[in-house]
Amino acid sequence: MNNIKNDIKTGEYKKVYLLYGTEDYLKKLYCEKLKKAIVPEDDSMNLTVIQGDDFDLNEFMGICDTMPFFADRRLVIVNRCGKFKGSKKSENENEEQGGEKGKGAVKDAFTEYLKQIPETTVVVFVEVEADKRGRSFKTVKDTGYACEMNSMDERNLILWIQTEIRAIGKSITPETASYLIGWCGEDMGTLKIEMDKLGFYALERDSIEKNDIEAICTKQLKAVIFDLTDAMAVGNIKGAMKVYEGLNALKQPIQMTWRMLVRHFEQLLVVRELRGLSKSLDEIAGSCGIHPYVVKKMSEQGRNFKLSSLRKKLEYGVQLEQDFKSGRIDEKNMVELFITQKL
Repeated sequence: MNNIKNDIKTGEYKKVYLLYGTEDYLKKLYCEKLKKAIVPEDDSMNLTVIQGDDFDLNEFMGICDTMPFFADRRLVIVNRCGKFKGSKKSENENEEQGGEKGKGAVKDAFTEYLKQIPETTVVVFVEVEADKRGRSFKTVKDTGYACEMNSMDERNLILWIQTEIRAIGKSITPETASYLIGWCGEDMGTLKIEMDKLGFYALERDSIEKNDIEAICTKQLKAVIFDLTDAMAVGNIKGAMKVYEGLNALKQPIQMTWRMLVRHFEQLLVVRELRGLSKSLDEIAGSCGIHPYVVKKMSEQGRNFKLSSLRKKLEYGVQLEQDFKSGRIDEKNMVELFITQKL
């Protein structure tokens, strides 16, 4: 990301940028930075945005080859064209047949064109997935810049929150920033919206406090599920049902609550088992695709459950779902029985 900042500062841009990863907020932020730096706000002639479903290679090449209109550069932004995804067969294999061979030829033409993009055009690809072994990815690395933008760990997320809060003229302690993450989730886009709300809410004060978060911020379902399972872990059935009734009062779909609750217990079991194998939190986050902050919270919460209890709870969940599908119980009873079963 520092490379992009430096390019903007010097005004010397690569021909192609690839912004990929799971954190949409960062990809959007840096795409907008490049857009603002390269194309004036009122210049629609030299900006083209292509959505993945509409991507056509010949049209793309024609746009890129067009000289900018009374400007130094033309900017082309391509969202999720899928040209950087991996496949079951390596791009280096020559065993493709039929339709797959045709797809391979198109991908080869795309990769070759990346080397030929005119100096007067800057292309920004925005993707979720990118195969680092693929020829397209390697070509971008050779001719431009590829930047992976994934979720931050807790430490860096807290530092980012403190920076954003300072930018609106206020302060927040690391403990309160961590509380904000626990309340609102780890998605940076969501956190940015909630921080803006906090800035308006605490207009007359210099600092953001926990009670501000509780008063104005939207608590994410994931955070509520943590509250629910915390109560279940210590046998506080009354407290657990109170949390569940709160979800119902907010008209949260019961099926969504059920899926989140069962998935939460599945993840608790996986994290607990991997921690038992001396896996680090970062290793677990990477292998399970769970945010490091969530893994940390699950590791802490998992200590309140025996492994046998977690397995028993999930087995009971399977039984309840079968009873629901066969019509023996309704979905409301399915969730309530799962919550009230003693561990």
